Amino acid sequence: MASANINPFGNGGQAAEGLPISVGNDANADFSIVDDNDNSIFSIINGHIFTSGFNSNALPSLYQQKLVSGTNIKTINGQSLLGSEDITISTSKRTSLNVLFMGNSYSLDTAAYVPKILRAINPNLDVVVGVLYSPSLTISDQLSNLTNNTPYTDVYISKSDGTWGKTSSTDDKTPNTMFSTKDWDIVVLHQRSITSGDFRTVEPYMGDLISLIKTKAQDAKIGWLLTPSLRTQSITYYNGTANDKVYNSTGTQLTTSDEMYSAIANVAKYVSAYYGIDFIIPTGTAIQMLRNSSYGEPTETYNHLPPGIPVLTAGYCMAVTILKELEYNNPSVWGCSYTPVSGEDPSPNGSFEPSKVTTANIRLAQKCAMLAIYEKFTTSTIL
Repeated sequence: MASANINPFGNGGQAAEGLPISVGNDANADFSIVDDNDNSIFSIINGHIFTSGFNSNALPSLYQQKLVSGTNIKTINGQSLLGSEDITISTSKRTSLNVLFMGNSYSLDTAAYVPKILRAINPNLDVVVGVLYSPSLTISDQLSNLTNNTPYTDVYISKSDGTWGKTSSTDDKTPNTMFSTKDWDIVVLHQRSITSGDFRTVEPYMGDLISLIKTKAQDAKIGWLLTPSLRTQSITYYNGTANDKVYNSTGTQLTTSDEMYSAIANVAKYVSAYYGIDFIIPTGTAIQMLRNSSYGEPTETYNHLPPGIPVLTAGYCMAVTILKELEYNNPSVWGCSYTPVSGEDPSPNGSFEPSKVTTANIRLAQKCAMLAIYEKFTTSTIL
């Protein structure tokens, strides 16, 4: 039936003289008439005739109400769903990503395979990873470097094919130069390995460091790298030195790898809560699970991650954490086609062991990384 402006009468809506009917007042009807002889009502609604006793107020439960965009039907990005045209829904994600690590050898270890892992997960992502590196660098050293624009020992930048380049000019090794070369989307920080379980070595420097980074990369997200624990033998070694004993945040001397991991995880929690860090990269959790798995000890003598499965595990953690932070839908390394080979680490801290880069161990590294990302501060037995 036509809409409510239908008028069955004429004469301005009045019944013709002599007819015992008059215009009804049913607001829900296209029009209604009243039989003046017995007051029976006839309403026409959406082409249907209803007689006396019908409650037109029940119509919303019987018929779909008129659709009003943004009122009783949703919009998509502000665009109405009503009408005959197609709606284009964009599924595109960012096509470029710039990640800057600032730290010591753990920055190199974690970053080494990240460009190629990210490209294997998303071939359309243009990735640049940079590393500002100095050995044994602490958070207080980082603050000093940025404050004084002190050159780092080495600067590495990944190339378009995922391999690495290294700067040679001293001027190119300064923080100011590095921050001016790219609009960094993510900046990753971490503490020196020996002191990474002692929050007293982070406070009071961290807040000022983050503020200074934000003046150089205003829109960058800040990540904290939960570094791997040392092996127990290394902790014993350092505890026997004069200046490098291993403590937790309350000053208790640590003696085992598990104790040190717990202390490092606690520091990551403090940093996240106190300084508004955007995200945690749980590399240390993944490496601890790898250590306690069938793989065995993943670190080189004293504290480094060697190329191969250990660095791959760290890289998986970093790559997936980045994609999650950038709101990719359920990023994963399952089925990632990248397999490490000798010579891909920009500054290898140990020997590449090709015999350990097996399908089973790659799968083990993936399990450790994905479970660490899920649990973050808890180690579990890998099944």
